[in-house]
Amino acid sequence: MKFLLVDDHWLFLDGLANVLTIQNPKLEVLKAGSVDDALKMLDEHSGIDLILVDLAMPTTDGLSLLNSLSTQNYLIPAVVLSASEDLTQISKAMRLGASGFIPKTYGTKYLSVAIDRVLAGEIFLPENMQNELDMICTEAQTKNEIAHQFQITPRQLEVISMLKKGYSNGKIADLLFISEHTVKSHLKQIFQKLDCETRLACISKAQSLELIN
Repeated sequence: MKFLLVDDHWLFLDGLANVLTIQNPKLEVLKAGSVDDALKMLDEHSGIDLILVDLAMPTTDGLSLLNSLSTQNYLIPAVVLSASEDLTQISKAMRLGASGFIPKTYGTKYLSVAIDRVLAGEIFLPENMQNELDMICTEAQTKNEIAHQFQITPRQLEVISMLKKGYSNGKIADLLFISEHTVKSHLKQIFQKLDCETRLACISKAQSLELIN
């Protein structure tokens, strides 16, 4: 298991990393002090399972990172971990694809519960915000529901997102650390599930279903 923590306060980053590794000694924690550093780490490190990002950072904020994750089709759950409980900002984060919001005032027990729920594919929000943000959560769940409806697996979503970038089968195989034969097998299944015959038609269908942006 590998997490990426993004916050401009290194004392907080180090403390959070310590808490998380105490809860899970096998956890690998990557730390970034800015959005630019976080994007570099995403390029350099594979297998990241979760991103925890602060909203309020100088120069480039957490919303910008969420937007980059969405536009670049990173299929990694990202959770906002912030001292601010501004519903407007949280709403923006959820619309940009955040998998939840965890206040920095939460204790370690609740932090662990929230992370477990997000890793299980749920959207996490504190109870006192639930009613106001129910509609946003529903929208955030839509992509997962559509993927489930068409029986598209998370790995196949990754393949589709790379098709959109124009990557060859060989490059997809290298990036996902799988064989080119496995990529071809995924594509065959994707084409069947989406009733497509070409890569272009597959991308168009996936976009119309809002599986990718």
